[in-house]
Amino acid sequence: AVSIAEAELVTYLADPSQFGIPPNRCELLDSRTLYWPGYEEPRNCYLFRFRYLYQLPDGKEAEYENIGIAGPLAHAFKADMCQLNIDDIYAAFAGWQAEHDEIRELRWTDMDRDQLRHADRVLAQLSEDGYEHWQSQSVGLFFGTLVFVGRANRDGQDGVVVVDDRDTMWFPQSGSPRDIGPAEGYCVYKGQRMLAEFNG
Repeated sequence: AVSIAEAELVTYLADPSQFGIPPNRCELLDSRTLYWPGYEEPRNCYLFRFRYLYQLPDGKEAEYENIGIAGPLAHAFKADMCQLNIDDIYAAFAGWQAEHDEIRELRWTDMDRDQLRHADRVLAQLSEDGYEHWQSQSVGLFFGTLVFVGRANRDGQDGVVVVDDRDTMWFPQSGSPRDIGPAEGYCVYKGQRMLAEFNG
């Protein structure tokens, strides 16, 4: 089963829409059996660490490493999943795949007066908690809960914040184009909640 899953991910990575060639290395990082968005029965889920070696124009060798999933889907983010713990990596992929009528994105102009007041309260609390220079990126409606995704600064560190009326998730930024961004952060949020609900 592991070799089949590995082959699925390698085939995905070798597709012209992805890297166009198979990775130089691909090794199993973790495997779990989980109830997964879009499936009624538990799925065998496999995380693989893959690596590409390539030559730069100046002749030096460089390396690209990331983590992909196979089992319920074959997928890899452009963002560096190595920055996350294993649970959050599974969550990111589950959140990316999740589709439901009760999961959608809103524009600020779509929100009614009560929702805007709620947003003001959540963002005021965020400021009290030490997050500065908030820049909104998106607003999600997740099974009735408003979720605010944006960029902020905490203790001099830039990062991505995903916040609702109960929890705040923080993804520090290093300035790399492969940092966990707002889209990936929201995927982690959605996936955490769905996997917890499905797997108790």
